[in-house]
Amino acid sequence: MGLFCPSLFCLLGAVAADDFVSKDPPRSSSIVPVGPVIGIVTQDAGEDIVGAVDAGQHRTYIAASYIKYIESAGGRVVPIHYDTPQSELTALFGRINGLLFPGGGMDLADLDGTYMTTVKHLWDLAASANKAGDYFPVWGTCLGFQTLAIAGAGFNASVLESDFDSEDLAIPLSLTGATGTSKLFGAAPSGLMQALEAKNITMNNHHSGIAPTVWAANPMLAQHYRVLSTNVDRKGRAFVSTMEAIDAPVYATQWHPEKAIFEWTAREHIPHIVDAVAAAQFTATFFVNECRKSAHRFDYDELNKAIIWNYTPEFTYLKGSNFEQCYFWSRP
Repeated sequence: MGLFCPSLFCLLGAVAADDFVSKDPPRSSSIVPVGPVIGIVTQDAGEDIVGAVDAGQHRTYIAASYIKYIESAGGRVVPIHYDTPQSELTALFGRINGLLFPGGGMDLADLDGTYMTTVKHLWDLAASANKAGDYFPVWGTCLGFQTLAIAGAGFNASVLESDFDSEDLAIPLSLTGATGTSKLFGAAPSGLMQALEAKNITMNNHHSGIAPTVWAANPMLAQHYRVLSTNVDRKGRAFVSTMEAIDAPVYATQWHPEKAIFEWTAREHIPHIVDAVAAAQFTATFFVNECRKSAHRFDYDELNKAIIWNYTPEFTYLKGSNFEQCYFWSRP
């Protein structure tokens, strides 16, 4: 007699299939876990992003690598359109647990333009919240780093300089003495810090930046931030590469941690070695864990209407973009 029992097999199959069906009653939206929810700000999409843009069509975008970066650490993402009315931004701010300004190509010197006006409103909301004890983390990458530096300088765009030769450049960090006691790197594994300082694992892709001399000469920058690392470009010109706020949960890297895991373009020399991936995972987890401390709350049903999953990314690499995937929105 064989060991196979049809009736037992069917019973086990029925049990296994039934495991996928919840017998519990639906939970109230007030107790369904929804966070941490991070808002990522959109930017204008030009030909350098999508490869070709329909004539006369204004589109905004977020590179999908930033979405994946947050989700890889257990966060969820809501897009924030930079042309959103301020009243709606204020309402949304009360729901999200953190904010990320991604890399890109917006005009940061146009302080009266729509993008920087939105940046200032969000910056003021975050600053007021943190001063009042309402913990609200902010992260900036590349252009986002520059955005937060300008904001910390009192929205003084003159601190930003151009013509750095640091595009498609993977280099180690030159860590400062503030690193060991910093919130960002203070608890990092020693092996990771050694790799960050010795290996070409931090990917830079910028031609604008903040020189350490400019930083030191601006009292507001020195008042708001501590410099955690600097670097030099191919011509030996120095720039600040990592910073964190002194009295608020605000962090920024001029380099791109998200690229090490989620961008595989053949047009750039992105490091994908295990140390580069570890650095990306560390920074993502650190920031999302910071956002877990925020008491803001999204209603479960409202989050499902706003979350990035309502949209479908495009495979933009084949269209000539350096981004593998992007989310796009048509705007008026």
